[in-house]
Amino acid sequence: MKNAMRLLISSLNATDRLSIVAFSGGSKRLLPLKRMTSGGQRSARRIVDALAAIDQSREGVP
Repeated sequence: MKNAMRLLISSLNATDRLSIVAFSGGSKRLLPLKRMTSGGQRSARRIVDALAAIDQSREGVP
């Protein structure tokens, strides 16, 4: 999933916008709707990397 998210983020351009929302018993917006400039892509990648580290402890759990 981490690689898929990175691919998605890198395929977006400055006119695209992305928001990241985590769901785990509730919802939490981790990245508000943001233009995918180089800075926006960097922010999104950092969030995806942090989520991947957190989710690895739940690997295989539905």
